[in-house]
Order: sequence, then C-alpha cells, then structure tokens
Amino acid sequence: MKNIIQFIRIFFFGSTAISLIVGCGTQNILTKANTSGVLLEYKFPTKNQNYQQSQKISQVIDAYGQIINIGINQELNFSVKKNSGAGENDKLDLKVNSMEMGINTQGQEIKPDLSGLKDKQFSMTVSKFGKEVDTHEADAIVYAVSQEENSNLGLIFDTMFPDLPGKVVKKGNTWNSNDSISFRDGEKYTILVMGGVSTLTDFAEIDGRKCAKVSSVYDGTMKGKSFAQGMELNIDGKISGSGTWYFDIENGIFIKDNTTGKTVGKIKIPDGEFTLTRNFENTTELQK
Repeated sequence: MKNIIQFIRIFFFGSTAISLIVGCGTQNILTKANTSGVLLEYKFPTKNQNYQQSQKISQVIDAYGQIINIGINQELNFSVKKNSGAGENDKLDLKVNSMEMGINTQGQEIKPDLSGLKDKQFSMTVSKFGKEVDTHEADAIVYAVSQEENSNLGLIFDTMFPDLPGKVVKKGNTWNSNDSISFRDGEKYTILVMGGVSTLTDFAEIDGRKCAKVSSVYDGTMKGKSFAQGMELNIDGKISGSGTWYFDIENGIFIKDNTTGKTVGKIKIPDGEFTLTRNFENTTELQK
C-alpha cells in the first residue's frame, strides 16, 4: 500500500491537472514458517542494494465535454544501504542513480530535466518493521516538474518500504497500515491519506530466496491546491487499489512490489469543476 502514495501526487501542467520475484535456502525455514509462522523484520545490509522503480499513470479529465488525456511515465533507479543503528531503528544512506519522467498530453511530449537529481545522496531512518521515522533530508530535495510545479524526493521515499506486521504471522493472517504524506510549495499543497489491509498469502522458495508473499488492498483520499495561469485549482479524489509484494524472510530484504489502482475525483475551478479519472501502476524491484 505504501508505494501507491508515491505516484498519486498532483501535477498541474498549464491549465491541466497532471498529475519477482527475483529470488525469494533451506526448505526447513519455509516449513517452519508454514507451521509456526514468522516474524518479518528488515535487516538492511551495509553494502548497496539497487532498486528499479517504474510508474505509469493514465489520466482522463473531462472539462465540460472536452476530454483531456494525460500519460505520465517515470523511471527511478536508486541504491540503499545501512549506515548505522539508531536505537530500535536503522539509519540508511540512499542515492539516486538516475531518474527520468515523460509527460504526454494533447499530442505533446514533455520531459522535465531531472538530471540534477543524478547521484543525489541523503539519509533516512527506518524501523525494523518498515516505518519511515525520519525523512527530512529527502523532503528537502526539491525539483521542478514544470515551470509552475515543484515536487520533492520525500513524496517518493517517505513511503518506500512496505509495512510489516510487527508480530509473528501465519498464512492467512492480516494486519493494518495507515500512512499520510503532504507536500507544500507556497500556497500549493498535496495531502494524501491512505489505509490498507495486508494479508500473508503464501511462502515460496524462488531463485534461492525464501520469500513471504503478501497481498494488500487499500483506499484513501487525495486533496490538493495549485494554480494555472493565475486560476486556483482544487482537487478532491477517492483512491482505491491493490498490490502484491515479496519479502525475503531469511535476509530481511524487500524484494518486489507491484501495485495498481484508481483515483476518481473532481478538479474545482472558480466557476465550476472538471471530473478526473486516473489509473496507475507501480513496480519497485530489487536488481540482481
């Protein structure tokens, strides 16, 4: 559920709202997990792990019968490693290896210049159960999406790691998670509030890794304000979706997440409102 927050951010472009299984080693561990359950915990290694994240958004805006289609594709490659312990938590060092975004709308393709993010490094503190405790360094890295809109790395990394249950779980057990995230840029803002239910659905040995397979369903709300050509735009939407992710139970490593969902809402302008429908897909995967 957490990764869904990363790409249901609000982008207003001009007068338009824009918005593995890799390997999951002995059968005894899986047998024990099936029999007595397992306590899932992150064990961040002290050497870099590289992840590739792909995000796709397909958005339709109905502006009084005029249909506006917008497609957004984003590719992010980053590395993460443990720096030190921080009480019950871990301090992590992260680096953006590369990041690209493409926006297609009304027959035009826009590619924001994100080259300044290459090799950006920052730290964050995360608990052994996946709670991002301190992300202020990511929040402080701001970049331009367009001439009118900014974003920051916190909107991506503040909810990067899936929440673990914090207790021993067996197949079929569920746990709840709740997340909220906000970004403000002057009078503009984005606020996301999400709730989800995760279910441990299976254990499997895949490519030498012993993995827990977890399915999640979620819903939430998205609110925001921006401006286009001097006009105030306010968005109010409902979010729903589902996802599946994999966690290496022996090494404590997040392996892969795939999430899909939908936002249905309205963009309010001073003299009326537009309807908004947004479908999205996110995949984050550990690189071999």
